[in-house]
Amino acid sequence: MIKVRLFALVVLSSVTLTACGGSSDDDTTASSSPEASAEVSAAAAPSVTTGAGTESGGVTATALCDYLRGELPALRKAPGEIEVMGRLATGLSGWYDQRGGVPDGSQIDTLTKEQCADVRTEALKLAGVQSFLQL
Repeated sequence: MIKVRLFALVVLSSVTLTACGGSSDDDTTASSSPEASAEVSAAAAPSVTTGAGTESGGVTATALCDYLRGELPALRKAPGEIEVMGRLATGLSGWYDQRGGVPDGSQIDTLTKEQCADVRTEALKLAGVQSFLQL
């Protein structure tokens, strides 16, 4: 089961990176999938806050929790853990990309543990993982 998850994540990351890797002359490829893998984008991660304020990336724990809370209904309807993992990984990547970057999984874990532990627990349980680091 772990090998299947790993394979699915590798394929998903490859497809995402391929879609994002278009040249500046190829606007259709670059605009069709704005998400990038968390590993690639983590290097450009913005500072994040745990309260209601914002910093350079405009990401707060409250906003992150609101986003995840809004995603729960769709995650509950997903046919399996791999689909949930893929949706969370690409969804969070796109959501953070709109705000200036993507923090690593440990930052997401920290923010959600402090602000919305119940939402975090349910999202991770649906994905079959213990931490956002595993996405």
